[in-house]
Amino acid sequence: MLSILFLISSLGLSTPTLASPCLSSSDLARLSTPLQTSEEALDLIHDLGLQFRSCNDIHGLFAEVYTSTLIAIDLKIKQHYFEDPDFVKKILVAHSDLYRKALYSEQSKQLSRMPESWQTAFKALHQKDFQPGTLLILSMNAHIAYDMVETLIKVKTPFQSDSAKNDYIKVTKILKSSMDDLWIAFRTYDHNNLTLPKGIEEKLVVEWAAWMRNKAWRDAKKCSLETTNLALCLKKVDQEANRRSHYYKNLDFIMH
Repeated sequence: MLSILFLISSLGLSTPTLASPCLSSSDLARLSTPLQTSEEALDLIHDLGLQFRSCNDIHGLFAEVYTSTLIAIDLKIKQHYFEDPDFVKKILVAHSDLYRKALYSEQSKQLSRMPESWQTAFKALHQKDFQPGTLLILSMNAHIAYDMVETLIKVKTPFQSDSAKNDYIKVTKILKSSMDDLWIAFRTYDHNNLTLPKGIEEKLVVEWAAWMRNKAWRDAKKCSLETTNLALCLKKVDQEANRRSHYYKNLDFIMH
């Protein structure tokens, strides 16, 4: 697979914008198709990153950051790092597919079809004085705080299984180890140094993401017991994630 270094090897770009349209009809058709394998997930999100970057479209920032994470997990699968690699692959595919669905809804102008936390993330793109770092933070929030909960439910996670929990924790550790690639993508997306919200330093993002993943496990375990009120439980998780989204998007920005 191509490394994240290849993704960012192009010349620096001017300030990222919302290119319209960036994705062709064939791109949208591909984006509308559910993911079935981990290879499809990595290939799709990798290609989205390249396509958005070619248009200088800010959507590419999260796609490139996400690609670095998927590459790191895929490498560990091949190195037999996990106790139950099939379980990890199921999570990877289901989780990636929720990002695909959210992005497709946004690109096809159907925001009401996505979770509230994703709606807030994409609406922030049109906010006055929008900063690219905002989209990264809001996308991470929606994709971990809510999407991961839905993912764990969807793949029927055996929450009492030590191997399942161990592998989930191992992925969190991989996220921490792949942060260098994340910041490479983040810092090289344009000529202007991208900013993170005031109070959210790079080191804090690592712990913040780990905290959200731990919380997602607990929330999913709780919702899995709600056999008659699962939809309501998931809605509450999304609403909580969305409340944090509104907090994050209103933070002041500073240069790092």
